[in-house]
Amino acid sequence: MLKEKNLKKAIYIILSILFLVLSLPPINFSFLIFVAFVPLFLLARECRFVATAVLGAVVGAAYFGALFYWIGIYTPIGASAVILLASIYFGLYLALTGYFLKRSTDVWFDWLFPGALWISAKWLISFWKPGLLVLHIPDSLGLELRQSIYLVGENGLVLFIFLVNGWIYNFVRVPKPTREHMIQLLVLAILLLGMNSFARSRFTEPIPEDIPVAVIQPNLAYDVKWREEHYDEIKSVYDKLTREAAGSNPTLIIWPQYAFPEDLRKTPNPASELARELATPILLGTYVNAPDGSPLNEALYFNAEGKLAGEYAATFLPPFRFTGQKKGDTFGLIDTTIGKVGVLLCFEDTHPSLTRQLVKRGAEIMVLLCNDQFFGRSSEPYLHASRLRLRAIEADRFFIRAAPTGFSEIIDPRGRVLQSTQLFSETVLTGKVRQRSGVSPYFFLGDLVSYAALGLLFGLLAQSRFRRGWKNPQ
Repeated sequence: MLKEKNLKKAIYIILSILFLVLSLPPINFSFLIFVAFVPLFLLARECRFVATAVLGAVVGAAYFGALFYWIGIYTPIGASAVILLASIYFGLYLALTGYFLKRSTDVWFDWLFPGALWISAKWLISFWKPGLLVLHIPDSLGLELRQSIYLVGENGLVLFIFLVNGWIYNFVRVPKPTREHMIQLLVLAILLLGMNSFARSRFTEPIPEDIPVAVIQPNLAYDVKWREEHYDEIKSVYDKLTREAAGSNPTLIIWPQYAFPEDLRKTPNPASELARELATPILLGTYVNAPDGSPLNEALYFNAEGKLAGEYAATFLPPFRFTGQKKGDTFGLIDTTIGKVGVLLCFEDTHPSLTRQLVKRGAEIMVLLCNDQFFGRSSEPYLHASRLRLRAIEADRFFIRAAPTGFSEIIDPRGRVLQSTQLFSETVLTGKVRQRSGVSPYFFLGDLVSYAALGLLFGLLAQSRFRRGWKNPQ
């Protein structure tokens, strides 16, 4: 009997690890995320608190290890710390879920509690480390389903995923359908049909594109770019590609992060001279020094006369990168020839709150200047690019993504990639965007789903505590 129980627990763990990991790039079997937590909930119901926490941490280590392994390319200690903390969180989440599920006799509690706890915990932790503990939503999940982010944000879609997992868990645990099961299934069906209908209405609405832009992807070798001894080579590549881009008559040319090994705030410089000669503004990302000597990650905008007409220093610093970088203290909103541009630098696109603030302040088009080169052909460039596609839906804005080795992209407000480059290719990306105004329901309502999840969590606990059917621990 003991061997059978241990075998069943092992099967639960293996299934969850497979479902979670296979939902990630490069496999992208995203549909598995809808069943990945079912074996875990069954496991948590059968094990004691500490055992559940340990086993949950094992599953968490596999999932977050596959999700964040690329950090190890940059800093092995940082990767270990991220995966360890995320695994502990995952184990504690599962242990708390199991603690209450095993005492519950209410199928409504069993259905709603896991998702409410996950969203509440993730939201509270986000005040400490935004974007760290995530349930990855891959592109392969489908554009139709992801349109719901426009209404309720990423947490709203994650909550729906947990509701599906919760219903399947309920059904597997008590195979005989009950009236409550059928009502829950009806609710899920209505939600799914509603999301699909809303997505179809979004896709039937045409989105004009009338502002031509160009993105430079120089694809310089890692040991060449940002090295003073290779200055002439760097300048030659940027000069050639910028002139090629100007041939498409863009209203703005965008260079990625870390363009030149010099302080480009001082004019004249290669960017200002090209902007003036080609009569085309240039927006770029670079490192400069603050008055106290600390490095600043900045976006600089040179107008068609070659003058520095806009500047923004990153307000969110890259995680696990200890370079003494100084934070900026203003929002990246720059007046350009294509309207008010909201600028994000590096991993700032993983913070929905920053994009929300830029849109509320009038950003009509969004630009991300980033650099994923160090991570090579790992899953990180794919994961990072997919985050921006979610931001585009949330913000209801065109996004222009400029990366020195790719992926450089133009993304429409539905999260569709209109143009994209290949990784590690020297090229020019051209396309069209358009100014947009107003805010999406999510940007207006903010963290309403998180507030609702936290309220639901407390409501479920309060109701269950005084319910006669509450079971004693076994």
